[in-house]
Amino acid sequence: MRRPRHQPPDNKPGPAPGGRPRLLTLYVRRECHLCEEMRGALRAWESRLEFALRVVDVDEDPALAVRFGFKVPVLAEGDFEICHHFLDDDAVRAYLEPPRPIAR
Repeated sequence: MRRPRHQPPDNKPGPAPGGRPRLLTLYVRRECHLCEEMRGALRAWESRLEFALRVVDVDEDPALAVRFGFKVPVLAEGDFEICHHFLDDDAVRAYLEPPRPIAR
């Protein structure tokens, strides 16, 4: 069964060791307006959800250019794709926010 894009994996990584923020990667291309829009939108999330953002130009690595093609921008942590083309607020929140305890 395929998991909806906004559903985080059951084994998603927790906070980085030593209290460091988690590292997300934004795969982009130069002169890509969608890439700039996503990068700008992520700035508002960065401090609130405590993550660091690494921006990678896929055209500087032939393997990445083939892997992502025209799918950029792509926001990922490791091999897990959080969203692509547009920032999916629900997907980012579901992936990064700690689970809430269930009230009984």
